[in-house]
Amino acid sequence: MSVTEYEIKHLNGLLSLMANKVEEAINKSIIALLTNDTELTEEIKECEGEINDLDIKIDQQCIKLLALKQPMAQDLRLITTAMKITSELERMADNAFNIAKRTKSMKGEKFPEEHHEDIKKMETMSQSMVAKSVEAFVTKNKEMSLSVIMEDEKVDKINKKICKESFMMMTKNPKAINIALIVSYVSKHMERIADHATNVAEMAIYLIDGKNVRHIQPKDLIKE
Repeated sequence: MSVTEYEIKHLNGLLSLMANKVEEAINKSIIALLTNDTELTEEIKECEGEINDLDIKIDQQCIKLLALKQPMAQDLRLITTAMKITSELERMADNAFNIAKRTKSMKGEKFPEEHHEDIKKMETMSQSMVAKSVEAFVTKNKEMSLSVIMEDEKVDKINKKICKESFMMMTKNPKAINIALIVSYVSKHMERIADHATNVAEMAIYLIDGKNVRHIQPKDLIKE
């Protein structure tokens, strides 16, 4: 018995909803951080709970399809890969919540204004990567997957810049160690979100081509 078009659409719809929730969590975590809004952290915690529920719901749906339909070929790849994607999305949500928790760690201090622009850039990029990676999977769009993979390098570059500047901040002013560490932690969490989105984009390529590209350099993927 083959997997129906309705079942695939339902599964893809749940994945898209989960991705939207992750984008929301990322956005709220950065707002909380830059405005020092500790109350917003509770909203992000609720959002994380909704994402965890979707993670479980999608896994249960996939297991049900595997058990009842015994799918083959691309349907099998789609279902097994969807289960992996939910794990990536759930980890993105964890990183977003960890960013929000840093707001309380600032103990009333303001997030340094000189880092606002870079952090906002990372937020915009990571949100776009989350949305595009899942859309690439749902629509089987290889070009979109490749664009996500290439975008990851830009996020990595900003992360290295912020970490370097944070280290310099600590060496110049020992009193700024706490806030400097928070800046570097936040940047690293954003970089990890982008990494997880890249993993999803690579899974989309696996769905499309049946080829595992996890250990292939982005520049080599573009050549193919």
